[in-house]
Order: sequence, then structure tokens, then C-alpha cells
Amino acid sequence: MNEVAGLLPAAVAALLIGLGGLVGPAWGAEGLRVAQATAQGEAGLDAEKVKQLDAEVERLYEAGKYAEATAIAERSLAWKEVKLGPEHPSTATSLNNLALLFDDQGLYTKAEPLYQRALAIREKALGPEH
Repeated sequence: MNEVAGLLPAAVAALLIGLGGLVGPAWGAEGLRVAQATAQGEAGLDAEKVKQLDAEVERLYEAGKYAEATAIAERSLAWKEVKLGPEHPSTATSLNNLALLFDDQGLYTKAEPLYQRALAIREKALGPEH
């Protein structure tokens, strides 16, 4: 069973590629996050556990452990993109938080598209003048 679980993210990514290239150049890391979230959903992540992950991200961020926080923030974002949807306000918050982590690590080219996507979601939900 562990061998299958270890292969699941790759298998899901391969399936997504076969279903339309979601992990290809147009989707990149975002498609991979969806594949990871699908695997994580099957590994027992639920809303309460994701809330705990978010609290851990905040704790690590405050401790200056940005790389550790980033890995956990990516898991949380992946779950939210699948379970809540890519346009959900909570997904926007996770996008913004992950962008902030990248920003604080000097990874500006990774941060900017996440900030832009979070902003677009919020503008759509709240209006551009909010």
C-alpha cells in the first residue's frame, strides 16, 4: 500500500496530463498542486487538518522558518484549490500567504503571479474598488 501511496501524486499528474495537459506549460506548478491535493485528499486531509496546517504556517512564518512554512502552505493551497475551488476567497488567502513567503525569501518571480491571482479572485468577489 505504501508503494501505491508514494506513486499516487505522479500517477495523478500523469492522468491530468493525459486529460488535457493540465500540468503542461499553461498550468505548471498549479496543475501539479491540484494533483498533489487530490492525493492528499485521499491521504486524509480534511478542513480541520488544513486549518491546523494554516496555523502551523503562521507559527513557522513568525519564527522566520520560511522554507518550512512554504512547504506546508503549498499543501494547504493545493487542498483548497481542489476542495473549495480555485476562485474561493479562502484559496485567495492561501495564494496571498504563499506569495508572502516567497516574497520574504526573495523569490519574487514565484510570488508575483500568486499575488496577482489572489488579487483577481478578491476583485471578482468584492469588486475592484473594495
